[in-house]
Amino acid sequence: MIHRFLRRSLPRAETLRSSRALGWLAPVMGKRWLWRIDGRSLALGAAAGVFFGLLIPVAQIPLAAVAAYMMRANLPAAVVATLISNPFTYVPIYMLAHHIGTLLLGVPEVPLAAVMTAEAAGGWWAYVTGIGKPLLLGLFTLAVVATATAYVGMRLAWRIGVTLQAMRLKRRAAAR
Repeated sequence: MIHRFLRRSLPRAETLRSSRALGWLAPVMGKRWLWRIDGRSLALGAAAGVFFGLLIPVAQIPLAAVAAYMMRANLPAAVVATLISNPFTYVPIYMLAHHIGTLLLGVPEVPLAAVMTAEAAGGWWAYVTGIGKPLLLGLFTLAVVATATAYVGMRLAWRIGVTLQAMRLKRRAAAR
């Protein structure tokens, strides 16, 4: 059941290879293990996508795809998981990351108005020292924790799905 749903939902390798934009990647996308649907492959792909989706604001999809290739993970899962950060989630993610960074560094949180005033007065260096260090540390910490959570969560969800499917099949067999 899980396999059927994912096979219907995910794009086929042949479709992507025949695409004009991605045709040059055909030799790489021909690797069957990039499209494998199992618990480990999906979990690794999701973890790679979440990591680069949170940590890198630009070029996150190519980086997640390269990581999926290197780890022999599911490529579509890696690409889709990068969408954790999008125009609707950037502000909450960056606010949470800044808050985590200030807690870890032990510095007081700087209100946004004070940062803007400091930036106007001292230039970009005042901005980096005022908000940049906590933000970078918070983003890295958030990315590592979210990556581990995504990996464990995907493995657990896969195991639960497989167990439920086995129980359903067992009940059907007993009913016959």
